[in-house]
Amino acid sequence: MKRRLFVWIFLSVLSSLFAGGSGLGYLALGDSYTIGQGVSEDERWPAQVARILEEEGGYEVEVVYRARTGWATGNLLQSLRNTEPVGRFDLVTLLIGVNNQFQGQNLAVFEQECTSLLDLAISYAGGDPTKVKVLSIPLFSPKPGEDFDRN
Repeated sequence: MKRRLFVWIFLSVLSSLFAGGSGLGYLALGDSYTIGQGVSEDERWPAQVARILEEEGGYEVEVVYRARTGWATGNLLQSLRNTEPVGRFDLVTLLIGVNNQFQGQNLAVFEQECTSLLDLAISYAGGDPTKVKVLSIPLFSPKPGEDFDRN
């Protein structure tokens, strides 16, 4: 029952983004969480999203990944500036930042680079910000506001 409710909510939100046709381009931007470090390709969360859209929504989804283990926002930004993703993207997801935190990088730099990444993601989605979904990284500190212990 919970899965059906989730799928219904998920599809009702996403289906409003896809104007026509059954083929969807999906660009997944990020780091090891996106690329699925340690799991098979079909277990990556973007692949699971694509599978739900295909099985429950009747869409044919092509997922393009731009993600790598260890990437911080600057790495992803440099990769996108060096080589733009090719295709038409009806959905763009962005999940990045855990390595900025883990590596102790400056928060102001993260904010600036994340803003640039969001601007690029919107441009890859044809200028439509409703087709871009940003996912948050997990909170690793024991309590909100405490520093992350890298040991």
